[in-house]
Order: sequence, then structure tokens, then C-alpha cells
Amino acid sequence: MSDELPPEWVLSSTVQDFKPRVSNVIAEAFWDDPLFTAAETDKDARLLLSKAIFTRIPYTFWDRSHTLVDKNSPTPHTILGHGAIHHNALKSMSLLEIFKYRMWTIPFRTGIRSFKRIADLDELAHVEMRKIAKQDPELADGTFYYLDVYCISPSCQGKGIGTTALQTLIAKYDKGDKPFFLWTANENNIRFYGKNGFELVKKVDIPFKCADGSKIFTAY
Repeated sequence: MSDELPPEWVLSSTVQDFKPRVSNVIAEAFWDDPLFTAAETDKDARLLLSKAIFTRIPYTFWDRSHTLVDKNSPTPHTILGHGAIHHNALKSMSLLEIFKYRMWTIPFRTGIRSFKRIADLDELAHVEMRKIAKQDPELADGTFYYLDVYCISPSCQGKGIGTTALQTLIAKYDKGDKPFFLWTANENNIRFYGKNGFELVKKVDIPFKCADGSKIFTAY
């Protein structure tokens, strides 16, 4: 597949037009990610947790959100995927933002235990990210491009869409002045991002007891 998007695909920044469907696509792409399997063993519970979180996350928090849509699809603007870049990854969501965006309602939908587990794991991963960033001159000031969320709809995976869309998204912002950075807990993602120009900086075993008793790592 060409590195350029086909003309019928549009990388739209008007996310609010597609928000409910975008949230569903992100949730369906992430529900079986190690981040969620670490919190819950039950598939339905993981999907509920994923949908609850991605429905509430405000796209203004990401500040550079882009939805890949097929404008020629039989159903109006089929969502193929989504990418979100955050310009200040070392900043955590404030208490004011948690209340403003009603993030506090999530535990009432998913259960306190499930939400607390994934929140604890996410915080541990971000602690490691901040350690790595502070040790790297290019990342220390926190102004790097942080690929916070990137996914392709499960029904569209395996067709080369992910690579083409990722390269297009990066090209929109890559001026050679800042590095791109991300973290993942998924072994498949390490291979995918490696093929797309990212270098593995560090792989860390996280001190977290998963729901099924297994261990979890994060890679940066």
C-alpha cells in the first residue's frame, strides 16, 4: 500500500462530529490490550471499562485528535481509526479537569475495583515514562509529541491501513524539531511501531499484580 492515503479516506480533525462512534472504535480496539486484561479477566467487564473510559476522555485534553474516516463508505463516514497526539505528556489531569469532564462518574459504571486497578497501572506506567523523559535531553522539557492513543478499527486491521494512517498523522506534525514518543504494554505494538521508525528506548517490568496473576511490562 502507498504511504499516501487514498482520496476517499480523510484524516479529519473535527472529532466532535464523530465522537460517539470514535469512542466505540477506540474501546473495541483496546478492550483486549494488556492494560485492560491486567485490570479484568472477564471480556464483558473489560469492554465496559474500555468504553466507559474512552467515552469520558475529553478530546480537547489531547489537543491534536484526528479521526480516519472513509467518506465513500455505504454508511456515512465509516470510522477506520483514530490518533491523538498530546503536547504535554508529563502533565497529569488535574482534579479540576477530572470534575469538569466527569471522569469521576466512571467507577459508578464499571465498579470501583476495576477502575482503580487500571488507574493504578496507568499511573505506574506514566511514572516510568517521566523517569525516562527526564534522563533524555530531547524529552526532558516535556514538549515532545506524545502519541497518546492510536488505533485502527478491529474490522479494518491487517490491511495496511494502520501504517499508512500513522505515517500521514506523523507527517502532519513532524517538522524535525521535536521527537515523537509513546508507551505500550502490547508486544505486537512494539513490532508495529518499530517498522514505522520508532526505536525501543526501554522495556520495564511493572510492579503490578494482574487480575490473572501474570506480569505486565511497558515499553517506551
